[in-house]
Amino acid sequence: MKNIIYFLGVFLITRSLSAQKTIGIHLLNYQNNEDLVNLSYYLDSLANKGINTIFLEIDYHFDFKSHPELIQTDNPVTKSGAKKIAAICK
Repeated sequence: MKNIIYFLGVFLITRSLSAQKTIGIHLLNYQNNEDLVNLSYYLDSLANKGINTIFLEIDYHFDFKSHPELIQTDNPVTKSGAKKIAAICK
């Protein structure tokens, strides 16, 4: 997987899409770094099924530095946690 685009509460992980269809899945309820680690165990299975794009919705469970008042959990997904799952996806 090659690119990451951050949105408010959603980030997109996608493999290099040169000359291939985009086959994606939208995943909900990822609220902390442990959830991302658990997701990493399923990435090979998803890739074997042809999934090359993941829309990972974390909503307000991200450790926003510029607006921490938006965080809705005591244990949010951190920037380093997001980078780790992105590195695993590459």
